[in-house]
Amino acid sequence: MAEFGLLLRQSQFRGQASPEALLERAQTALGDDEQGYRTEFLGLVRRFQELQYRSAR
Repeated sequence: MAEFGLLLRQSQFRGQASPEALLERAQTALGDDEQGYRTEFLGLVRRFQELQYRSAR
């Protein structure tokens, strides 16, 4: 979550953070998601990734 915030704000402290790396880590940590919060988070990161791709075009 914190890394996602750094990406959203384009923080100078984001280092080598990327939506792709964040998605990979989040997917491996999905585990038991009874409330669906983790799945929803993955959707937010994917949407952010799509918007970033569109703005780069």
